[in-house]
Amino acid sequence: IRLSKVIEAMTQNRENRLHEFELLDEDWDIITQLKDIFKQATLLFSVKDTPNLANVIPVMDSIDSALSLSNTEKKYNDSICLSVSLARQTLNRYYSKTDTSDTYQVAMLLHPRYKSVYWKEHDWETKWIAIGIKIAHRIYDLPKYATTPDARMILFLNNHILLSTLGL
Repeated sequence: IRLSKVIEAMTQNRENRLHEFELLDEDWDIITQLKDIFKQATLLFSVKDTPNLANVIPVMDSIDSALSLSNTEKKYNDSICLSVSLARQTLNRYYSKTDTSDTYQVAMLLHPRYKSVYWKEHDWETKWIAIGIKIAHRIYDLPKYATTPDARMILFLNNHILLSTLGL
């Protein structure tokens, strides 16, 4: 939006051969309506030297929520509303891949901000939370690292407390 004049000048200049990419006023309206949804995600994932894996699921949830039909019908251009269902299908296809990735599950659990709290706050089924926890235990083979009796007792108590809060 900030560079709209520059973009218009470039696409209107026939020598650049970019005329076919010229944006109409309606296109700029759409960009204006959607920019805030994607700006935060873009900024978050563009930060150098910052791990982002644990943020993928929360950001996807945020975009999905913002693009939900109940939201789009009220405030967006008609062409956005028509495109939303296809965009959400694509988003959900990628989201479903996180279910089969141990890496995402472990990244969420180990992230100091999220841990399993994120899953609970977003109404994940108890069995899915338990699966995520079991994946982390399997990957890190936690009993192997708990080499002293005290460490094994702490591990046992932590597991017991965590699983009992999930009703398992």
